[in-house]
This record gives sequence, C-alpha cells and structure tokens, in this order.
Amino acid sequence: GIGFAIPTALAKPVIEQLKVQGHVTRGWLGVKIQEVTDEIADSVGLSKPIGALVIEVNPGSPAEKAGIQKGDVITHYDGKEISAMRNLPRLVAETKKGKNVSLTYWRKNASKTTQLTVGVLEDEDAKAAAGGDKEGAAKPKQAGSETVIGMELAPISPEMRQELKLGAKQGGVVVVDVAAGSEAAKRGIREGDVIADVAGEPVNAPGDFKKALAAAKKAGRNYALTRIVRGKEEAFVPLPVG
Repeated sequence: GIGFAIPTALAKPVIEQLKVQGHVTRGWLGVKIQEVTDEIADSVGLSKPIGALVIEVNPGSPAEKAGIQKGDVITHYDGKEISAMRNLPRLVAETKKGKNVSLTYWRKNASKTTQLTVGVLEDEDAKAAAGGDKEGAAKPKQAGSETVIGMELAPISPEMRQELKLGAKQGGVVVVDVAAGSEAAKRGIREGDVIADVAGEPVNAPGDFKKALAAAKKAGRNYALTRIVRGKEEAFVPLPVG
C-alpha cells in the first residue's frame, strides 16, 4: 500500500546519461554547505533566510578558483534563486561538466557575482561531502580563561593544540567550559570547540571575541556569525550579541 514516485524532470536526465555513457555523472562545485536560518540571515545582513552558507571550500575546486570563501552565502546559481539550501546540490548535480555558470553570493553586506566552470563529482568528493570524523574533542584545561555569554574561553596553548590535534596554523580560542542552559549550550557549542572567527574576523583571544560581539551589536545585528571548528568538522553558529 506504499507508493513511490520520482518526478519525470528528475528521472529523465539520469535515464539519458545511462543510455549514452552507461553511468551517471554529477556536477560539482567543491563546497560544503549548511542551511541559512533566520538567525544566520540576521547575522550576515540578509533580509530573509535564503541561499546556502559555505562552511568549507575544497582546494583546487571550481568554487575555490572562482573566489568563493568560507562564510559566503550562495544566493543564486546559473540565474536561479536558491530559496533553500537543499536546492543548490540538486541544481549543481544536474549541470553538465564543463558548463560555465554564474554564481551570486553574499559577502560582507554586499551581493557579488562570479563565473565558474562546473566540475564532475568523483567518489572521493562524494565521501568528503557526506562529512568526516564525528568524534568529539577532549575537554581542555587552561588557567586564566575568560567567560563570555556562558562560554569559558581560552587562547590555544601548545598543550591544547596537541590534545585537540589542531594544525599548526589553526587559530582561535578554545571553549573550555559551557554553562548549562546558556545560549551557547542551546546552539550546540561544546567543550573543546574552537571559535576560529566571528563575522569573518579572526579571533585569537577572548577579548577579540568580545570586541566582535560588540561590533555586531553596534552594526544593528542581533546575532554574530561564528565559525566553529570541531575536530575535522566546521560549522557556522549564530550567537546572540546581547
């Protein structure tokens, strides 16, 4: 009693590829993305939650060659508005390898447009897009830390870098502790997370983080877009500025 159907518009291109080449190929930009929520839209200055937020750009990918960066919000692809994050992977997958397309993105309160040549999704790229290591980081210990909006923050010490297996170039501040029930805890911030930047500006001390929140508040934002590094994973989290 259960029916399953695939729209003709989605099935037809797959059937044609199977007929011609015996296998299916998918277009590829080389980015990892996350949904743009109301809070994220507010934190970056968008009037509404549209597009896909870029959290990672693959080295040597079409997106990197086109100048796309972490924190950009892709709002239009090949002239089509990305009303929801899930629309972008489908549109890219349906694009033929080698096609030149326009990409409109939002960065630092301005809309920009670039051109790129779509690549082809390989097996290893598909695995990477699905996500990497999900293991949580160990709880670091550091004296002289500072508490900001329910998070105890500390600069990265050599011991922390080794304990959390951070790369030599990884900057930021480490979340030593998170108060239960705080806004940070509600948004999934954990002990051992690294706050790398806020609104695209690097954070290397708790004071930098406080200044970034103050700047976002002065700019009329309710939230500040914060890039979190957890092991091999990255994500953007909108944190309240008040």
